[in-house]
Amino acid sequence: MKKRKWEVYGTKLLFNELISENELISENGIPYIKDNEKHISITHTDDLVAMIIANYDCGIDIELKKRDASRIKHKFLNDRDFKQGDNKEEILKIWCMKEVLYKVKKVKTVLFNTHLTIQKKTKNFFGTCQHPKFSFSCSLKIVNFENYFLAFNTDYSQ
Repeated sequence: MKKRKWEVYGTKLLFNELISENELISENGIPYIKDNEKHISITHTDDLVAMIIANYDCGIDIELKKRDASRIKHKFLNDRDFKQGDNKEEILKIWCMKEVLYKVKKVKTVLFNTHLTIQKKTKNFFGTCQHPKFSFSCSLKIVNFENYFLAFNTDYSQ
């Protein structure tokens, strides 16, 4: 079976374990739960699938730690972002959290290096989106486990 088919299969299995009474639908690559007001976001990498189901607009992203996002940092970093020098892991964490923000609204016109900003307040991360047509903010959590970073938002406000 091809990798993409395994990802779809794994997503359906996980979804059925979490919410078996509803149907997972995908329209234009955007998942939603049929006949349910809850929001869903899905991510996968390597052999892992993760999802978040919440009462608010949500996003989730998982990245392999060995991924080098520093090569494309000009495409997603801006002067307002929290910075930790040129540390590749910190740059990857910012990429991962910006993926979360992007998935919250799922609007293709959102530009990572223009509209999305990641800030750090003590040990907590905070993300904002300032798009010409909408704005929102989220508290963000990033978990470090094994060879991966997993990021998701814990709230949402407009």
